[in-house]
Amino acid sequence: MKEQPRFISIRRKIMLAIFLISLFSTIAFTFHAYTIQREEIYNGHINQLKVAALAVPHLLPPGFHDRIVDEHSVSEEEHLEIMWMMTAWAQDAGVSFVYSFVRRGDEVFFTSTSGTEEQRREGTWVPFFEPYEASDEVLAIFDTSVPQMDAEEDEFGHFLSVVLPMTNQAGEVYLAGADVYIDKVREQLQATIIHCIVIGLIVFGIMSAVGIGFSNRVARPVITLADQTKRLSDQGFAPDEAFEEETNRIAQTSSDEVGRLAAATVQMVRKLQDYIENIKLFTAAKERIESELNIARNIQMSFLPKHFPPYPGVTEFDLYAMLEPAREVGGDLYDFFMLDDDHLFFGVGDVSGKGVPSALFMAVTKTLFKGMANPKDSPSTIMTRVNDELRESNEALMFVTVFCGVLNIRTGVCHYSNAGHNPPVLLRKGQDPTFLDIPKGFILGVEEFAYATQSITLQPGDQILLYTDGVTEAMDADKKLFGDARMMDTIKQAPKDPPRKLVETLMKSVHAYAEGEPQSDDVTILSVAYYGA
Repeated sequence: MKEQPRFISIRRKIMLAIFLISLFSTIAFTFHAYTIQREEIYNGHINQLKVAALAVPHLLPPGFHDRIVDEHSVSEEEHLEIMWMMTAWAQDAGVSFVYSFVRRGDEVFFTSTSGTEEQRREGTWVPFFEPYEASDEVLAIFDTSVPQMDAEEDEFGHFLSVVLPMTNQAGEVYLAGADVYIDKVREQLQATIIHCIVIGLIVFGIMSAVGIGFSNRVARPVITLADQTKRLSDQGFAPDEAFEEETNRIAQTSSDEVGRLAAATVQMVRKLQDYIENIKLFTAAKERIESELNIARNIQMSFLPKHFPPYPGVTEFDLYAMLEPAREVGGDLYDFFMLDDDHLFFGVGDVSGKGVPSALFMAVTKTLFKGMANPKDSPSTIMTRVNDELRESNEALMFVTVFCGVLNIRTGVCHYSNAGHNPPVLLRKGQDPTFLDIPKGFILGVEEFAYATQSITLQPGDQILLYTDGVTEAMDADKKLFGDARMMDTIKQAPKDPPRKLVETLMKSVHAYAEGEPQSDDVTILSVAYYGA
């Protein structure tokens, strides 16, 4: 048994929806605010570093980089003086380091740099013309003259750096740069994150408080309406005074969709009462119709021979027939009866359409064949008489296809005629089944037609199997037809004697092929076996 979903009130659903919306909105706001602040912090440091780097040439003595050739180009005293000046500038500019580089061959050398307080105390500042293990990005600036503004990590630490290309009077490229420790940038970013989160939590709290009040206001009339509707269901949809009072109150006090829902519920309940009464009347009428259809089915089936074997004392032949209507009553028919001591009449028909009209037309057709069959007349003559009778007063333009035959049970000679019906299957003893060669014939009940008679002589052990198109046109779940080929293959493999086994086997095969699909047409099968005199 399928488990019922757990009940969650609409108030909780609204609160959950508001909570989730508030949460996602807060997260989105916090992320957006942080992104903007992060960009501002990053750009602020880049601009600060640019200003600091651009000032380097102005901090150095005039023509400083024009006279640098090797490590002896600048005295230690001048280098220290420049370092103090650059250190003071770095502190005033709010950066960690400012410096300059030159390249000689494949190597890069410091030409000036600021120092830290620790370097100043310990005397470990970078000496003039100290080699520097420059990254590929820094080396590329000498060749491309494209500034670098990115995070850089080297022997001195992890920095956010700006390195700008400069030229001396001789046109040689040297680099001026400024760094700020990346940890300083991260501290600012962490403070920004905390700031954004605090603001986000405040916004989240305000939205949640507003949402709770909103959910209470919206959900209360809905909950009341749901409770009243459940009580209405428990009372068998018989509204009482309390239901109408509560529902009308919601309809009058709620000027929104909930109020409209309450008003619609009142109208729906009133219409439901009328509908229930109509359903009761309809159900009673339907049960009466079904009862009458069952009676009609019993009457219709009583028209058909249903006792097998039909002639226990007769050994010259045997036959068996089955009919399964697609509805309570159907339009298929079969019949057989002795015309005299030596002649057996048999036939199968299929009336157009289904249901009661077809059943009535079937009953009339069967009665006409029964009344007009005569051992002195050929099957075509019988067919013509029945057709003439059916054509009269056939305003509904219904029709029936019929195959009928007359078998001489002494000689095995079988005369037969056809009115637009499926060709029967001939089963010669010891041979594969084949379709019987039949004369052309038009359907009965529409227009005048000259029917023909053909004959065949059956040998002992031969059979003729008649059927309606409900056999060949039975469909499986993919809407594919049972078909002539499958029918012939089933008949070939089925037991041939007695006829009952053959008919039952074919009927079971049709059912198995349909695999539970609704029966689309009436199914009728009749088989006549001749054993000889």
